[in-house]
Amino acid sequence: MSDIRLSEKKTYSPQEIRLQNGTSFENKRAGRILAGFQGSRPVIDIERGKYFTESFRKTEGQPLVMRWAKALYNYAEHATVYVDDDQLIAGRAGRSGRYGILYPELDGIFSMKP
Repeated sequence: MSDIRLSEKKTYSPQEIRLQNGTSFENKRAGRILAGFQGSRPVIDIERGKYFTESFRKTEGQPLVMRWAKALYNYAEHATVYVDDDQLIAGRAGRSGRYGILYPELDGIFSMKP
């Protein structure tokens, strides 16, 4: 077998180069987005969990596939859509800043005992 060696020269992305050079992002969209995250405390957005739970309570006893469909419909009908100034695609779930979304429909899978 031949000994193939990868080049030891490192390749950096444009973002990595700007960070290494200390180039400011201040007047650029990415910089404004990052500045909005700096120093902010992460939060959990419970809206999805609220609407899924609400629907699952109302549809108890119905076939599971219908309960899922109705829960998704309930969430889509009531969810707050956030549109930030620097978004390229308008609208997202979850509030501004650093956040996580609560997915109650997935949580039960991990907490069930055999």
